[in-house]
Amino acid sequence: MALDADKFLKIAVGLGILTAGVGVGYHYVIYVPAADRAKVERSERLASEREEAADQINRERRERYNSCISDAEENYNRGWNSDCKTLGIDKRRDDCILPEFNVNSWNKLLKDDKAKCLEEFKSGI
Repeated sequence: MALDADKFLKIAVGLGILTAGVGVGYHYVIYVPAADRAKVERSERLASEREEAADQINRERRERYNSCISDAEENYNRGWNSDCKTLGIDKRRDDCILPEFNVNSWNKLLKDDKAKCLEEFKSGI
């Protein structure tokens, strides 16, 4: 009887150690790598989403910059044409050459407006 109990105890201890080994093996061979992969995938997805958001913001900033430049040039042309009409010259049909004072004034305004657009673009407004 003692031999049967001793044999049973050895088998039970062996099965217990085997079960613990399988559990530890599963943890390190299957669970941990899967958890690490999930963590890496989540990290990559978040990085990708941040990059897409940054790209979208940059596209919007470039669009605002281009729109600002376009508005500055439109304002310049409208003002130049207005001065031409004041002098009695139709810009669409004739080459309108304004006096140097007017030219310098419009060129400075255009330059200042474009500089303001660039400053707004750089500051991220």
